[in-house]
Amino acid sequence: MRSTEREKIYNALKLHGMWLAGEDGGEKADLSGTDMRNLNLRGMNLSYANLSGVNLEGANLAHANLSGASLADADLRGADMASCKLNGADLSGADLRGTDLSRAELDEAKLDGAIQDADTKIDEPVNEPGTGMDLIGYARNIAKIRMEDGVIVTNAQPGKTYEGEIISVHESGRNKIAVMALAGDRAIVHDFRDADAISGLEEGKRATLVTDAEGYSGVLGRDAETM
Repeated sequence: MRSTEREKIYNALKLHGMWLAGEDGGEKADLSGTDMRNLNLRGMNLSYANLSGVNLEGANLAHANLSGASLADADLRGADMASCKLNGADLSGADLRGTDLSRAELDEAKLDGAIQDADTKIDEPVNEPGTGMDLIGYARNIAKIRMEDGVIVTNAQPGKTYEGEIISVHESGRNKIAVMALAGDRAIVHDFRDADAISGLEEGKRATLVTDAEGYSGVLGRDAETM
C-alpha cells in the first residue's frame, strides 16, 4: 500500500473520530471497498463506520470498537479481532477464515452468510448452556464444530422454510436457540421469541423451521416424517 493511500485512510478515520465526538468538521467514515490489508487499527473507535467490502486481511483490529459498523462482504481473513466490540455490526457475507474473534462481543451482530473455517476463533462462553449467557455464540460454535470445515453459519431469513436435522436446542430465559443442519455444509442458528416453539425438540431429529415475516420468531415442526 502506498503511503498516500495509508494517509488518506487514517485521515478518514480521524474525521470519523471527530464525528463520533460531535466535533465540527467531523465526518462519518465511508471506506467501502478500500484496501486496508495489514493496517494497525488496534483499539480504534470505528463504530458505525461503513466498511462494507473492505479488504482487512491480516489487519490488527484487536480491542477496536466496531459496534454498529457495516462489514458486509468484508475480507477479514487472518485479521486479529480479539476482544473487538462488534455489537450490532453487520458481518453478513464476510470472510472470517482464520480470523481471531476470541473474546469478541457479538451481541446482535449479523453473520448471515459469513464464511468460517477450522482456523476461525470464536470463543465458547465461559458460562455453561442454560445460564442465559451468550447462547447464540455458543450455538454458532456448536454448528461450526459439528459441521465440516468451511461451514457457512447463518441466521434464518424472514418468511422462509428450512428442513434439516436438529444439532442442538438451548432454552434459558428470553434466549431460545435452535441450531439446524442444512445441505451444502450450512447451518441455521435461530433465536426464537416463543419458548413453546422449541419445547419437546430433540437433537438428531429432522424438523421443519418456518420463520415469520420479520425473521425472528418461528415454528419448528416435530420430526418432518410425521408432519
